Amino acid sequence: MEFDLDMSGLSDLDLDVMSLSLGISHDYWPELQITVISPEGTESIILDTGGLTANSISEFNVSMTGAMDWEVLSRAFWNENTSGTWTIRIEDMVDNGNSGTVDGITAHFEGDVNTGADTYFFTDEWAMMNEYNGGIATLNDNVGVNTINASPVSDDIILDLSAGATSQIGGVDAFSLSGSTTIDIGITGDGDDIIRGLDTGDSVYAMRGDDTIEITATDFALINGHNGEDTLMLDGSGINLDLSTDTIINMEVIDLTGSGNNSLTLTLQDLLDATDSDNQLIIDGNAGDSVTSSNEGWSQGADQNIDGVTYHTYTAGTGTLLIDEDVTQTIA
Repeated sequence: MEFDLDMSGLSDLDLDVMSLSLGISHDYWPELQITVISPEGTESIILDTGGLTANSISEFNVSMTGAMDWEVLSRAFWNENTSGTWTIRIEDMVDNGNSGTVDGITAHFEGDVNTGADTYFFTDEWAMMNEYNGGIATLNDNVGVNTINASPVSDDIILDLSAGATSQIGGVDAFSLSGSTTIDIGITGDGDDIIRGLDTGDSVYAMRGDDTIEITATDFALINGHNGEDTLMLDGSGINLDLSTDTIINMEVIDLTGSGNNSLTLTLQDLLDATDSDNQLIIDGNAGDSVTSSNEGWSQGADQNIDGVTYHTYTAGTGTLLIDEDVTQTIA
């Protein structure tokens, strides 16, 4: 016999374990086999007593006849969704005239609430998979908070979080996003990576390497440069970056150049929060860009020349600010 359990419309769970509380009577219940079938078609024999003997049963101090009041479980449905129709199949595997009754069965589902969040992992071997599959993969996912995790990659990455964009690993196209896909968190690995295409509320973890994160707006949630000499690049015009409200950490360089005039506002505490342990921030830019940090007790020191660029140097407390001489500076 079979019983169908319709779980449609109830709260979705990503399953850890599914169990049954059994209320069954039978003349000789080791003849019974109970199978659970998930909405995705996975079959798990949740009770299979074939081969048990009177001696082996006695070790559990139970009778092999009459009522069976057990709870049995299966982990075969790990990470499947509860939504849909589940089937419970009870079979008497021996045709010998024995019979029984089902007094009641209760199904229990334990897992995590399905938020639609997915994480897509990429490794150095991904390019070989693309070659084997005859083309690059396209991610199509616009539900939940989705993550691209390329932290295992040792080569340089160009990670573009924009819908419809193509990203590269080691200079080779690795994967694309469909026109409706939303990626909310980007994580890169050991290379000197470029990350672009951030949208409202996105977070980036650049991990190791000398990385460049390009932004066209300041409505991101978090940018973390982690290790290496990392640069935040303003890609556009009229971008006003305020480190008091825009969360940036472990950053060494901010490049205001863009395609027009951009600005940066910060306090000493903002600089300390945005940089790593050396507490030094370098600001690149050109004429028309501006940096403002007022009433912070900055003292101007000797200019520094780095790679042919002259920077005005300011210190306050343990913080050091180096600003391209071409940038308009309001520092006090």
